[in-house]
Amino acid sequence: MTDMRRGRWVLFVYYYVAALIGLVMLLFGVVGGLRAAVQVALPQTADEVRYSYYEPPLEDGGKGELTPAQEERRREEARQRAIENARTSGLADLLNGVILAGVGAPVLLWHLRHARREERMQTEVTEATVAPADDA
Repeated sequence: MTDMRRGRWVLFVYYYVAALIGLVMLLFGVVGGLRAAVQVALPQTADEVRYSYYEPPLEDGGKGELTPAQEERRREEARQRAIENARTSGLADLLNGVILAGVGAPVLLWHLRHARREERMQTEVTEATVAPADDA
């Protein structure tokens, strides 16, 4: 009987470590998904937009000067491309967060449920071995 109890701690450790891994996956997925949702909703807050710099190339192979209006138009086009890239990147990160949370939640719940079931069974076995001594 004591050999059986000694071997069961390995099972408990496995279940709780796996549940902890599931919890970490779930938390990283939720936090990553929320950050990505903010980036999709407000792409101007993304680093790639805030710190983007665009040096417009000169037309005619570098022989001509750009007018201020042309330069401003090109800068705005570059900014719009950066915003769209940030939004697309945010959608990809959102999907990754949802997938990570979607995998982590079942891993957490399954292992936690089985760990608690094993604890209940262990308690019942312990109570069953102690109970006959009370009848005598």
